[in-house]
Amino acid sequence: IQAMLTAEVSTGLTSSSNYQVKVNSIAADGVTASIEISKNFATTCVAAYSYFNDFESEVSLTRPNCWQFESYKYSGEAYEVTSSPHWSIWELNTNKVIAIYPWEIQSNAVSYLYSPEIVIDQAKQLSFDYLNNLNTSRPDSLIVSIVSNNVESSPILVATNQSTGGNWQVFNYDLSSYIGSTIRVKFTHRSSYNGSEKYIAIDNFKVNCLDSGAVYNTTVCSNEGFVGYGFNVTASQLSVGQTTTFTREVAGLNGDCDTLVTLNVYVQPAQTIQLYDTICEGDVYNNGRFVNLTTTGNYQQVYPSYAGCDSIVYLYLTVLPVYHNVTVNLCEGDTYNFAGQTITAAGVYSDTITRSNGCDSIVSLTVTYSAKYFEETDYFCEGTSYTWAKNGQSYTAAGRYEHNLRNIYGCDSVLVLNLIMLPTNTYLTAELCQGQSYEFFGNTITEAGNYTHTLANSIGCDSIINLTVTAVAAPITKVSDYVCEGQDYYGYGFT
Repeated sequence: IQAMLTAEVSTGLTSSSNYQVKVNSIAADGVTASIEISKNFATTCVAAYSYFNDFESEVSLTRPNCWQFESYKYSGEAYEVTSSPHWSIWELNTNKVIAIYPWEIQSNAVSYLYSPEIVIDQAKQLSFDYLNNLNTSRPDSLIVSIVSNNVESSPILVATNQSTGGNWQVFNYDLSSYIGSTIRVKFTHRSSYNGSEKYIAIDNFKVNCLDSGAVYNTTVCSNEGFVGYGFNVTASQLSVGQTTTFTREVAGLNGDCDTLVTLNVYVQPAQTIQLYDTICEGDVYNNGRFVNLTTTGNYQQVYPSYAGCDSIVYLYLTVLPVYHNVTVNLCEGDTYNFAGQTITAAGVYSDTITRSNGCDSIVSLTVTYSAKYFEETDYFCEGTSYTWAKNGQSYTAAGRYEHNLRNIYGCDSVLVLNLIMLPTNTYLTAELCQGQSYEFFGNTITEAGNYTHTLANSIGCDSIINLTVTAVAAPITKVSDYVCEGQDYYGYGFT
């Protein structure tokens, strides 16, 4: 039996993957032989022209095919934790990512992760999501660089917890400067903190050519966002009066380049209109949406504009006064000229003034009068003192007192005080003839004696009235007279 050997080519195999091939013989009658020959083999890693991995199909705590790893202790000794491999597949919030879990990594250990080789034969874009939530006083950093022809670039990304806020971020980098080269993306981490449930992670790693796609321009009103063309833009991402550009990539099919879709959003500023107006005092302002305004102030209303965005109308309203109250004081002998009148006496005067602004003003003038000579009378109780409020001096005797004064209006005045002392005791006497009576504050007195009565005056002085009554005997007078015999006598009270 002569064996016939031919070469077979398999396509569609993945680089750096393990495969097994089995060979069976087939008899002339088409029956497969029970004896088979099997062979295990592994494909090698080859440079890709485009690459994408969201790591969802990877096995936890392993590394994807063609991703290379190095790790060293601070001393330079090679180092790896097998229970929690560095830069391996982890599941965070139901998504698989490739991550470092510092909880089980020695402090100051440094770990490197290299992406598969990628050929940059045209303008291409590097993009990936990254996380650093190691929030410590010495936060670990994720450092990303490009290795081409065994030469490492300066860092293209240094991500600390402070720079990311502990949240997932998106990174994009233009690889046009590497056209004609084969590159690897290098991820570096040096451990300085062991923290549970804290990670440095990478997801959605992608390198592909990127073609310019559709460019959309749209306008929104202030405080509005935009949803459309595959974008969801919130108002907080926009600035009034400015155009903000957003991009998104649409994955290419069957090896085609991704397409970059661009959205330019312009925020139309709210149109502002300023109005200045006046009304007369006592009138009511009504104009459009501004109604029932009666006081000076700044007001605003919102109107929809022709473009669909609101316009803000500002009204600066001034109320012109109609009534003016003026008060003046005249010193005795002075005059005041008001609306053609010469005023010399106190009183209230008015005049109407026609103004060019259409508001007639009514001026009310109140005139007070300060006399040069002012006299007043007051009382005080015997045995007390009196303080004159005009000069602050105290007096203990009745009399006439003067004080020179200049008032707040500049008028010189002479103030005179007539001070009367109310006595505390008053003494009275009375005589009663026989058969007579005397009325004393409602009491009828018929006998001699001493009587008193107390009076309270308006200033609080009690006055005691003392009455002494004496009895006077009827005088005896002798008179002589005559009458004719047989006649009646009338005279001197006799009958």
